[in-house]
Amino acid sequence: MFREEIFKKEILLYAHEIRRQRAEWETAEAVDETLCFLTDEIGRWFKAYSRHEATGFRFDLTALTEELAHLRQTLQAGLLERIGQRFGLDGEQAMSLLAQEHFASDLWQEQTVEDFLRDVSILVRGWLAEKEGSVFWAGQAEYWSRRVWGEAAHRLIPNPLLAALAEQAGAGEKMVASLGVDSRREKEELTRGMERRREGALLALEERLKREASRRAAQILYSLHDRVIERRFVAKTEVLEATLSAYESESLAQEA
Repeated sequence: MFREEIFKKEILLYAHEIRRQRAEWETAEAVDETLCFLTDEIGRWFKAYSRHEATGFRFDLTALTEELAHLRQTLQAGLLERIGQRFGLDGEQAMSLLAQEHFASDLWQEQTVEDFLRDVSILVRGWLAEKEGSVFWAGQAEYWSRRVWGEAAHRLIPNPLLAALAEQAGAGEKMVASLGVDSRREKEELTRGMERRREGALLALEERLKREASRRAAQILYSLHDRVIERRFVAKTEVLEATLSAYESESLAQEA
């Protein structure tokens, strides 16, 4: 009799361990699905922002921060939905569970975004001031070169008609070009440079938010699994092991 009961308890313990491993696998699957949701949504948001925002690097930092706060709220709602699906809860119950376990559903801190944008803005403003200075001085050089050429042409070419023809032929522009002065090229480089830096800053921010959101979401889901699901499995395992141990002790005592 005792051997039969011991065998049954061993089967129960084994089946319980299988269910425990399945629960871990289901949580890992939920984490993977949640991280895909978060990174896809963040990627779509930044793609749309880059497409619809005006070119250049003159970010409206306040507006961008507010828009990212709305994005974070959308992502957190999605996270709560997935917490509910995994643990069999509705939205309010999911929020209550997070509160009970002393978790916040924030996927990133607003200060993280503000600090990042401020640092990038400071760096780019320094670069922008330098490039705008180059554009200004290139324009001044062109202006004075053309003026000097015009005055020199009229002195070197006494015939007013020939001097005018020389100007129409672009002699002044050629002389300016030979000096390597081109304000239009400087402006084009400024525009391209600002766009590259804008795209680079947005890409860096996108990757940073993906990492922060993924890390935080995984931490929340796995911690809830440990505190809610794993805790129940551990308690049940202890009961089963204690029962099995008791039967084994009685069996040994009877055999003795």
